[in-house]
Amino acid sequence: MSTASTYLSKFIFTLTLFVLFFSISLISSDKNIFKIKRENIFKFIQKPTVKIDKDTLIIKFETKAFCDVSVAIEDDNGKILRHLGSGVLGNKVPKPFTKNSKKQKLIWDGKNDQGKYVTKDKNNFKNIRVRVSLGLKPVFEKRLFWSPHKRLTVAKAITGDAIRMCSSPEGVYVSDGTGVDSIRLFNHEGDYVRTIYPFSGDNLDKIKGLDIKTFPQDNKKLPLGKGMMHATLLTSGSSASQRNKYGFAANFIATNADNLAIGFFTLNRLTTDGTTKNLSFEGPSLTQSVKIGPEDMWSRGAEGNNKIVAPRSAAFSPDGKRLYLSGYGWTGVLGRAHEWLNGVTVMNFKDSESPKTFVGSMKQKERGKKDGQFNWATSVAIDSKENVYVSDYFNNRIQIFSKDKIFIKSFSVEQPTFVGVHHKTNEIYVLSWRLGSGHKHRLKTPLYSRFGSIDNPTLIKSYALKVLNGYNYRSGLSSRKAGGGLEYIATLDSWAKEPTIWLAPGKGEPLMLLVERDGKLVIKRDFKRDVIKTVVRVKPPIIQRQRLYVNQKNGLLFIGEGDAGVMKSFQKLVEINPENSKVKIHQLPFDAEDICIDLNGYFYLRTDLEVGRFDASNWKEIPFDYGMLNPKVSFGGYDGKTGKLISSIKLPSVGRPAFWHGGGMAISPTGDIAVTCYNKTTQMKIYKGTTPQSTPERGAKRGTNKALNESNYKPQLFIGRQIGWETHIWNKHGQLIKKDVTKGITKSDGINIDKEGNLYVMTHLNQIIDNKPYFISTAGTLIKFKPETSRLLTKGNVGIPLPLKGKQPKRNPDFSNHSWAENTDWFYGGVGLGNMSCVCWNSRPALDLYARSFVPEINHYSVAVLDSNGNLILRLGKYGNIDDKGIALAYAPYLATHSDKRLFIADTGNSQIISVKLNYHTEVVLKVK
Repeated sequence: MSTASTYLSKFIFTLTLFVLFFSISLISSDKNIFKIKRENIFKFIQKPTVKIDKDTLIIKFETKAFCDVSVAIEDDNGKILRHLGSGVLGNKVPKPFTKNSKKQKLIWDGKNDQGKYVTKDKNNFKNIRVRVSLGLKPVFEKRLFWSPHKRLTVAKAITGDAIRMCSSPEGVYVSDGTGVDSIRLFNHEGDYVRTIYPFSGDNLDKIKGLDIKTFPQDNKKLPLGKGMMHATLLTSGSSASQRNKYGFAANFIATNADNLAIGFFTLNRLTTDGTTKNLSFEGPSLTQSVKIGPEDMWSRGAEGNNKIVAPRSAAFSPDGKRLYLSGYGWTGVLGRAHEWLNGVTVMNFKDSESPKTFVGSMKQKERGKKDGQFNWATSVAIDSKENVYVSDYFNNRIQIFSKDKIFIKSFSVEQPTFVGVHHKTNEIYVLSWRLGSGHKHRLKTPLYSRFGSIDNPTLIKSYALKVLNGYNYRSGLSSRKAGGGLEYIATLDSWAKEPTIWLAPGKGEPLMLLVERDGKLVIKRDFKRDVIKTVVRVKPPIIQRQRLYVNQKNGLLFIGEGDAGVMKSFQKLVEINPENSKVKIHQLPFDAEDICIDLNGYFYLRTDLEVGRFDASNWKEIPFDYGMLNPKVSFGGYDGKTGKLISSIKLPSVGRPAFWHGGGMAISPTGDIAVTCYNKTTQMKIYKGTTPQSTPERGAKRGTNKALNESNYKPQLFIGRQIGWETHIWNKHGQLIKKDVTKGITKSDGINIDKEGNLYVMTHLNQIIDNKPYFISTAGTLIKFKPETSRLLTKGNVGIPLPLKGKQPKRNPDFSNHSWAENTDWFYGGVGLGNMSCVCWNSRPALDLYARSFVPEINHYSVAVLDSNGNLILRLGKYGNIDDKGIALAYAPYLATHSDKRLFIADTGNSQIISVKLNYHTEVVLKVK
C-alpha cells in the first residue's frame, strides 16, 4: 500500500469515527432535552452581598454547584418589584448571569418589571431588599375549586346523562365524566368517602391490564391513557374511543361484595379498593348490533348501517358470580331514545365470554305482550333469592323470573324506566317517566312507586316525581340539551336507614337523595346545595376546559370555563382567592375566547376579531389610544353574549376557524400584547392561484378585516410556509408594533411573551426524538421564537402557497409533519395536547415573570419547568387521585403562575385546581442599607 493510500485510509477512518461520534452526539442530544440540567446542591460558597454604586445595586455571590438561581428585588413586604433573573448556572445560563461560572455579579438599574424606576430618586434604595434563592422547590399547598358533589359533565342530547350509580352496604358508588372519568364512593348520607377511579398512584402495580409505557422523560413506567385525548385509563366505554371526544366509561356500574363492574362496550372489572386483585381488568364485549335508519340523525339517511348498542342497567347475583344486563337502548333525532331491545342477558362475571340471552329477545324489533316478552326492557334488578325483575316499559308492567328463566309473575305500573329491590324486605321500587318520542305514551306525570315484595306486589305508596328538570310530556324532551329521558338516572340505596332514591334530575344537575317521610316524597339531601356552599359554581366545565389566569397585582386566580360560543368561549369568569379559597363569579361584558391580565391588573378580553381592555373592579372599558369603535362584540354562537367596545384593537383576522380555537393570547411585563389570529381566507386572496389545494376552513370568514386592509399588511411569503395562522404584537396604546412574529406556525395551544418580546408557543407539532416522533402522537412542542428571525418550514402542498419541492433543509425534520424550525432559540417536546384533528380539548402553558416556562406534560402526569434558555430545571407531579398526598395528577392540561409565589394546575382528571407553593431550598434576603 502506498503512503498516499495509507494517509487516505487513515483519513477515511478518522472521518468515519468523527461522523459516528457526531451522529451519536446528535442522537444523545435529542433525549437530552428531557434531562434535568441543574445540580442538586443548593449552597453558597460566598453568600450574597449587595452594594450601592451610584444609581445601581451590585449583587455578588458564589454557589457551590451549577444549580438554578433566582434573584429578586423586593419591597419590605416581600412584594417583588423586579424579577432580575432566574436560570440554571452553566454554559446555557440565561442573561443577566455569567456563563460557566459559579461566581455571579448582577446589576440592578432601579427599574421594576414594567421598566419604570421604583422611586423618583434613582439613588434612594430605602425599603428595598434583595432575595437570592437557590433550588426551586415546589410544595403542594392546597386544592381549590373542588367539591366531590359537583358533576363532571352535563347531560348531552346524544347520550343523555353520563352519570351512573349503584348501592352497597358501605355506600353508593357514583360514576361520572366526559372524556375524563371518575368513580367515587359516598356514604349513605351522601358524604364523600374516597375515590376509586382515577386510581391511586400507590395502586398502579396492583391493577392488571393497564397499558404501561416507558416514558423517555425519565424512563419511568407509567400507564398510557386511552381515547382521542389519552384522558382515561378505563377501557370499557366511549371515552376510550379514538373517535369520541365526549365519551364516558360507564353505561352502567354494579357492585357485589368487593367486586365492581363497569360496563359499556366492554366490561371493566375492579375491586372496591381501586385495584383488580386477581380479576382480569378488561372483560368481554357487552354489545349488540342493530340496523339504523334515516331517523337516526347521525346516520344521515344511511339506512341499513350497523350501530352498536350497549346495556344501561346491570345487577349482580347475590353470590356475585353472574351479572344480569338490560336497557339496550339507542338514540335518534336530537338524542331522543327511540328504540330499545326487548330482552335481558346474563354472563359469568369472571369469564371471557360475552353475555347470552336470559329472557326475552335480543333481536331488533322482536317484541311482544306475552309473559316473557317485552316492549322496551329498560332496567333489571335482582332480589336476595336471585329472582330477576325487569321493567317492561310499553307493556306497563314489571316482570319477574327465577334464576332458571321461569316466569313467576308480573304486576302493572305505568311505563317503568327503573326498577329496584330492597335487599332485606324485597319491597319493589319503581320510577316512571317518559322515554323518547315518536311513540304513544300515556304517562304525563313522572312517578315514584313502592310495591310489596314478590309474594304480594301490590302498590303501597305512589308520589309524583316533581324534581325532574325540564320534564315536558308534550315535547318528548326533544329540546337541544335534553336526552329523551336518558338524562334522568336513578338507583335505590336500600342499605340506608331510610330507603333512598339517588337521582340525577337532568340538565347535568348534581344528585338528589329522595326519601319517604310523613306521607311525602322529600329531598333528603341536594348535592347542589353542597356545591354552591363550597365552590359556588354548579355547572361543570364542558370538555374539561379550565383555562387559568392570575392577576399579578393581587394574586387572585381566575378560571375561564367554556360556557358559550358552542363551548369555546366564556361569559362568566370564576375568581378564586388562594389564601382563603373563596369563590366569586364575574359576568363578563361579552363572551371571550381568551383573556390576559397586565401588571396593573387590567383585563384584556378577546374574541376572534377584537381585543378590549377592562377594569375588573367594575368591568368598565379602558379604551386604547389607537383603538376602534365596535358596537357589537361577541365570539358568537347561539349562546354567545354581545357587548360594546368604545375603542378596541381590531385584529387582522377573518374570524374563527372551523374548530373555534383562537390559538393564544398573552401580555408582557411592559404591556405588549401578543395575539394569535386566524387569517387563512385573506392569505388565500393574497396568494390567489398559487395553492389550488387549499381552501378556507368552514365557518372561518366572519370579519371585514379592515385593520389588515388599512395597514396594507401582507404576511411574508417564503417557500415552505404554512399559512393560516399569524401572531402580531400591539403595545399598551393599542398600536401594532410587530407583525407576523411566529411565521409558519400551524395550530397552537397557547402563547406567552417575555419582557424582551420573545414568544413561547406551545404548538401542535410532535417533536422528532432519536429519529422518531415522540411516541404519543397527540403531544405537542413548546418553541421559543425570536420575533425577527424565527420561522417554521413545512414540506407539502396543502396550505403552502410555495411548496419546498426538494429545497428543504439538509437535515432530518424537527417535527413529525415534516416541519423544520429555523432560528428558534429552543424547543421542548412531549407536552400539551397537539391533536391536529380536534382542538375542542386543548391546554395552556404558563410563563412567570422570570420567563420560566411551566409546561403541562399531560400524559406523563407532570409539569416541566424550564428557564428562558430551555434548561429543564425540574419536573413536578406524579400520577394519582384526590386522596393521594403531594402533587398527584390524573389529567392536568392548564397552568398559571403568580410571580414566583404559586403555580396553579387545573387537574381536570381529578376535578380540582392544585395550588403549589414555589419555595426554594436555600434563600438569603439582604436589606439594602
